Amino acid sequence: MKKINALAMLSLSGAVLLTAGCTQDQAETSPLLSPFYATASMVSKQQVEDRKIVDIIMTVDKNEIAAANVAATKQINPRVKRYAAYLHQQHEQNLSQLVALAQNNDLQPLASTTSSALVNDGRQELKMLNGLTGSAFEKAYIKAMIDGHKAGLKLIDTTLLPQAKTPSLKSFLKTTREMVVHHLRSAIRLQHELK
Repeated sequence: MKKINALAMLSLSGAVLLTAGCTQDQAETSPLLSPFYATASMVSKQQVEDRKIVDIIMTVDKNEIAAANVAATKQINPRVKRYAAYLHQQHEQNLSQLVALAQNNDLQPLASTTSSALVNDGRQELKMLNGLTGSAFEKAYIKAMIDGHKAGLKLIDTTLLPQAKTPSLKSFLKTTREMVVHHLRSAIRLQHELK
């Protein structure tokens, strides 16, 4: 056992010594160094970005669920209540699927400035919604859903999809995007019906 550990340490030390003084290009093109370099640097950077994406989508789902929970406690138009219940169910399902995807791909969520900002925005939104009742709540809730889903689409299109590297995460984002479009259209339609 000690011989195996000593050999592993010797191999790792040799790889480190071989990469010392090499440029990234030299390390990547060297037949001896490229597998070590790719494993140690490129894959971990990819995973970090994908882990941040997972956390961002989880945060959005949790914010939507929390807002829908507030709507469930209010005396409001049944159509708004049904829409909130629908969003709750959809985002719960999306969150469950994302948790499974993250576990299967070793993509434990990693907080980022974007996900932290989303957490703060969600708290502020909940505070505002909790203080409203009746039609004031309905209008504010629907407006928040429209604004939030528009922002979500922009985030997916301009940042998350282009940066995602794990194929199953990229596919999940495309499916999530379709869901967000549907939620946005439903909110816009509901906003027009309530006028």
